[in-house]
Amino acid sequence: MGFRDRFKEEMKRIEEEQKKKKKQQQEEAKKQQEEAKKQQEQQAVEQQVLLKKISKIKLTVGDIKKDYEIEKTVFSIQQTGYAENAVGSMSINAFTMSEENLKMEACKLNCDAVINVRFEVNTLSKFI
Repeated sequence: MGFRDRFKEEMKRIEEEQKKKKKQQQEEAKKQQEEAKKQQEQQAVEQQVLLKKISKIKLTVGDIKKDYEIEKTVFSIQQTGYAENAVGSMSINAFTMSEENLKMEACKLNCDAVINVRFEVNTLSKFI
């Protein structure tokens, strides 16, 4: 076997190895994409379950006429920036975010409600 024949065989072997590696890389990439898709789908399902559970949690600003067990004291502090007045959209946004955070904390504790909720709005005026 001459030099050219050996060279051709070696080049053919290298090409086959490269094709094999490329195919393996494509299969691995496809597998990773499928796993990522499954994870996203699982996270979407978990998020829907969590949102459903959170939507059932009740907040009350007073006591309830039912026996209950206190699991933990929870609180939420929201900062939305400066507001011109206490009833502006920023304070409503802070209220909504606090409400959501309290429900999330209750959900983490596997609770049904947050009782005796107290909301306070403190605003800061802009300094010139």
